Amino acid sequence: MKRLMIAGAPGIPAHLTTMTSSPLVSICIPTYEGAEFLLPALDCVRAQTYQNLEVIFSDDGSKDQTLEIIRRFADTSPLPVKVLHHQHTTLAGNWNNCVAHASGKYIKFLFQDDVIKPDCVEKLVASAEADPAVSLVFSPRDILFEQTETESASARKIAETCGILHGGWTDLRTIQNGSELLADPALIDGVWNKFGEPSIVLIRRQCLIDIGGFDPELSQLIDLDMWYRLCYAGKVAFIDESLSSFRVHPEQLSVKNALTGEASRDTYTFVRKVINSSYFSLLDPDTRGKFERILLKPVTPKIPSKIKVFRKRLKKEVKNLFGK
Repeated sequence: MKRLMIAGAPGIPAHLTTMTSSPLVSICIPTYEGAEFLLPALDCVRAQTYQNLEVIFSDDGSKDQTLEIIRRFADTSPLPVKVLHHQHTTLAGNWNNCVAHASGKYIKFLFQDDVIKPDCVEKLVASAEADPAVSLVFSPRDILFEQTETESASARKIAETCGILHGGWTDLRTIQNGSELLADPALIDGVWNKFGEPSIVLIRRQCLIDIGGFDPELSQLIDLDMWYRLCYAGKVAFIDESLSSFRVHPEQLSVKNALTGEASRDTYTFVRKVINSSYFSLLDPDTRGKFERILLKPVTPKIPSKIKVFRKRLKKEVKNLFGK
């Protein structure tokens, strides 16, 4: 029986939200022009061994086949489904829209490009339920690198440098106070985001609401800002097993942000926010110093000119044609 729910429609039936040994989990899928990779993501939802799920779509004004794919999923899925139409503002705004309409005890984001293993939700929930103070659960993930004719150096750099994240922690345990991770002297050594992308984690919904949701002032480090705030709010659990895959391709937003210089500008905004945060005093003194030096000497990003981009593309085409 189809249980499709549009924004503004009646809520989830009470028997689905009853807190049992299998609490309700909201699979939140924010979408925008996602038709190319959305089907594999939805197949992962269908394959989950964890049964007490609802699916929340929030579309940011897609013009491709995204909404058609979502409607087909909603028509055939035995799970309760909400389809929301978000007025395009910011990336964080669309993520927050998903959370605002979620009913689950836990939020499990699944981005349109990514995939999760069949037992992903089951294992993340079991870890979170082990301690009521856990605000965030994460695990390693694999990288899916899309080889395309227009492959970009930025996409390859992300795939090569961000493959293994959790190995950068000094003392990562199964469950620990998030403040201990904030105080880790290696917090911003190497890759800053040692947790991973939103598709990797499980979040206790009430914790996310209590700390104010995702920050719309950020465009690139939205998730890292959230992970730091969740660390300050409670405990963090870690499962040493890859439960998902993060897809890297030239058309994703993180690659575009790197090319336009938006990633560098966002770093400055994020650092300023960290320095003014309630948890800044918990950070290792060397880490605090690194953040302060970044703020004192902001780097103006060099945006590639259209001519340089054109020359690079032309050089590649000539090489493909003549092998030189």
